[in-house]
Amino acid sequence: MKKITTAIVLSAGLALPLSAMADDTSEVTIRVMEMTETQAQEVIRNIELPDAASVNAAEGLETAEQHRDQIRAQERERVMNEMDAEQDRDMLQEQDMIREQLRDSMDAPEMPGGGIQGN
Repeated sequence: MKKITTAIVLSAGLALPLSAMADDTSEVTIRVMEMTETQAQEVIRNIELPDAASVNAAEGLETAEQHRDQIRAQERERVMNEMDAEQDRDMLQEQDMIREQLRDSMDAPEMPGGGIQGN
């Protein structure tokens, strides 16, 4: 029984590194640093991305810029509509005031001598 347990533990221990090495989901290049390379910055400068990454990044940037432009245009349109609505309200309010003043002047009795008597 002890031999079977030992065999299972050993086989699991040996299989684990093999399964990790078989993972092809990400591509990694490992380079050994030279003795004179003391900073990671020198290694980072050597990292090259595949062409697909550049194309995807450019497409993503273009999409983001288009989205930003659409949002700006919508905001500009919303502000213009609000300004137009406010101007319309102001104009209607001014017209109402003028009508009210005319109505008040028509309703006020005239005083002798041509003046208008107030309430």
